[in-house]
Amino acid sequence: MKPRRSTIGSPGLGSPGPGIAQPGIARRGSKRREAGFVLIVQTLMLGVLMTMTALAVDVGSFYSRAAEVQKASDAAALAAVVWMPDDVPSATTAARDAAGRNGFANGVKGVTVNVSTVAGNPRLVRVTITDPTADQSRPTAVSAPSMTSGTHQGPVSTIAASPPRTRT
Repeated sequence: MKPRRSTIGSPGLGSPGPGIAQPGIARRGSKRREAGFVLIVQTLMLGVLMTMTALAVDVGSFYSRAAEVQKASDAAALAAVVWMPDDVPSATTAARDAAGRNGFANGVKGVTVNVSTVAGNPRLVRVTITDPTADQSRPTAVSAPSMTSGTHQGPVSTIAASPPRTRT
């Protein structure tokens, strides 16, 4: 029996048939068609990558702003608790001063620093920072259009004063 020969690219017994690429053989014009396809895919992927980068920057700035507000709220509560429970006006002044030193001055740019005691336990102080500019730091790529409140109530810090020490 004679071995069968087939011509590469022609439909025969040894050929995979039309439309199936064979190693080492390039079809005419395929590079030109692929170059256009690659350009389209790269353009689409560039848009996707830029969108993901913008989202990452927005979310990062949101968390950074939240950390700043939390730090200021904690510092204000720690400054106020020293005066509790005997002198609430001094505690309020100390808390607002501490918040101002951390970038959240009461009454400036709409920021309010609210200092209050917790009902039922006058040794606890609660500091709430409300910042109307915090909407600018919310992630714009993921925020819903209905979120137009204009104010953002920051983290609430509640810290207890230690009981008075007795000397022996």
